[in-house]
Amino acid sequence: MARHRAEDDDPGRARFFRIFASLFTLAMLVAVTINNVALMWVAIEATTIVSAILIPLHRSKASVEASWKYILIGSVGIALAFAGTVLAYFDFVSLLGRRHDALNWTLLMEVGPALHADVLRLAFVFLLVGYGTKAGLAPMHTWLPDAHSEAPAPLSAMMSGVLLAVAQYAIIRWKAVVDAASGPAFTNQVLMALGLFSIAVGALSLVRQRSYKRLLAYSSVEHSGLICLGMTFGPAGVFASLLHLVNHAVAKSMSFLLAGRILARYRSADVGAVTGLVRTMPVTGPLFATGIIALMGLRRSACSCRSSCCFAQASPPARSRRPRRR
Repeated sequence: MARHRAEDDDPGRARFFRIFASLFTLAMLVAVTINNVALMWVAIEATTIVSAILIPLHRSKASVEASWKYILIGSVGIALAFAGTVLAYFDFVSLLGRRHDALNWTLLMEVGPALHADVLRLAFVFLLVGYGTKAGLAPMHTWLPDAHSEAPAPLSAMMSGVLLAVAQYAIIRWKAVVDAASGPAFTNQVLMALGLFSIAVGALSLVRQRSYKRLLAYSSVEHSGLICLGMTFGPAGVFASLLHLVNHAVAKSMSFLLAGRILARYRSADVGAVTGLVRTMPVTGPLFATGIIALMGLRRSACSCRSSCCFAQASPPARSRRPRRR
């Protein structure tokens, strides 16, 4: 941002970014710390508004279109999440009457077995589609590649690394309530179907991309599918999903921040235009490669022996020369 400020004609643009980025961070913190699921919905809706304002920070036709696309699709999704929240609220009121803490998550977990299972299943479909739009799940993901590729690098890091985790957190909260009312079979089936579809769409879309920022964006679609898929495999799967959520948040945020540095250096987001990255940027290049490897889920296999057997296996043994028979 300091480099952009030095090259920018508008000195107040960096201050504008800091203000709305702070509001964006505040809204995400409120969403994951508040006990009331209705106020959680309000906080997640606030993240849409403040982040959409920052996408066209450096105004261009593509960035403005990406911002409007994000607002329209995100608003439709969050409206469906509101419908699911209202359904759960009226189901609670029909059984226990009006209470000021009716939508507190801890109270919903306590009275979950007494709620109507069919109503909560319908509510979960609305909630999954709504919050799944914010989480980048396919087929509600179409806003994500455009918004992440056009947004400033710090905003892309927060949206892909943190905002997607906030939306997944909302899905996990509501899954616990629905499972208490009707068992985990229904939610597991829906999450598995949507997760597998997101993995397929994200993986196939990666092959066609030529922009490294769009590659990172479609990677988020695939990872969101993996997180939803893991939640269907019981307590161990939930633990694995949350661990993967942390890994994705750290690696994707780092990768988008480094992608911003690469874009500022090469003036192009095309993969083919970035050559000699390690030689040109000796710190950014290896770190960017580390982030990509972490997102791919690769790790180096270590050999416990002290000899050089790994190198010996990598190269074929030398052939012994034998005298030819005449």
